[in-house]
Amino acid sequence: MKSLHIAVIVLITFHTAQAQSQDTLMKTSASDIIPWRLGIVIGGTATFIVAAHVQSYNSWWKGDRGAFHLSVDDAPSLGADKCGHFLFSYYVSDVIGNSVIWSGVERNKALLYGGLVSLAFQSYVEIEDGFHPELGFSIGDAVANGVGAFF
Repeated sequence: MKSLHIAVIVLITFHTAQAQSQDTLMKTSASDIIPWRLGIVIGGTATFIVAAHVQSYNSWWKGDRGAFHLSVDDAPSLGADKCGHFLFSYYVSDVIGNSVIWSGVERNKALLYGGLVSLAFQSYVEIEDGFHPELGFSIGDAVANGVGAFF
């Protein structure tokens, strides 16, 4: 759990640093792609996804696996869990999208890539939860992930 908190802090810090360099983020021409920056973004994103998978596996998914099943988990947290899913997906999408813009990719495409990567990662996590005997796939979480990724 500590690793997840550190990852969220890193995401927020990176988001803040990105927001402070708006002049760099305004590139719109596809011919302005800077390969070494794009390499950093792709490598950093891949590293984050692998680290998050390892953390989630060790914290939640290790051990018994059951048949895929749905879960309705709205009552225990009164929706706070859905807010967390929305915010995490939003920040992942925003950081990746703005990082891809920093690499020189056209703004609309970059933001779409950020949203798609965020949604794909969060969907993967939710599907894995669906095989955990005590968790389950939450449709509410999946919806919050999608809304956050493309907000």
